[in-house]
Amino acid sequence: MAQFGPITVKNRAGNNEVYAPRNISGGVALAINAAGGVPIADRRLTLAVTETPSGKRKVAIKFVVPTVQDTVIGGVSKPALVRTMYADLVFTVDGTSTLLERQDMATRLSWLFQDPIIIDAIENLSNPY
Repeated sequence: MAQFGPITVKNRAGNNEVYAPRNISGGVALAINAAGGVPIADRRLTLAVTETPSGKRKVAIKFVVPTVQDTVIGGVSKPALVRTMYADLVFTVDGTSTLLERQDMATRLSWLFQDPIIIDAIENLSNPY
């Protein structure tokens, strides 16, 4: 079992985004990237590993990435939430799976997000034809 610590991901520009551990509540680990400077701009990453009644394990990873812009109301600048992107990724793993099978799935997923068809679907909201 890994100790909960900072999680680093790269954005499209190749810059590191560090998600610092905030808490673990109800079995869900929450990490925050507070690059926006105000709480409504915090990017959030959650991670939870649970077991189903049938003995399967579920690994749930969720990203929440808000976009915040300053608005001026009555001469006062105030941050406002403009939109939010969400990404939910859930692995369902049979209780009899091997470490190699789980490693292979993680590797496949890593490569999946480098495929031009997947990139086009996510970035351009384009269905394949």
